Amino acid sequence: MNKDDLKVSVDDNCLEIQGERKKEWTSDEESSGAYRSERSYGSFYRCVPLPQGVQAENISATFRDGVLEVKVPTPEQKQPRRVEITG
Repeated sequence: MNKDDLKVSVDDNCLEIQGERKKEWTSDEESSGAYRSERSYGSFYRCVPLPQGVQAENISATFRDGVLEVKVPTPEQKQPRRVEITG
C-alpha cells in the first residue's frame, strides 16, 4: 500500500481509517508459451471512538515504510478542586 490508498478522517467523535489494497502480478514464460496474470484486491474500514474533548484539528497522521501512525492528543483531565470547609 501507499499513502494514496489510505483515507483518514474524523466524523462524529470517530476516527475513520479506510483504504484499499491493490496488487497485480504478471509473468511471461517463454519456454512454455504461457502468460500468467494474478490480481488481488481488498478494502478495509475501521472506526475508532474518540474520547470526549478531543479537538479534531490537532490530529495528525504520517505514513512511512508501510506503517500508518495517527497521533491524537488527549484532552486535559480536569483535577477535582478541593473546597475548604469553614465553620
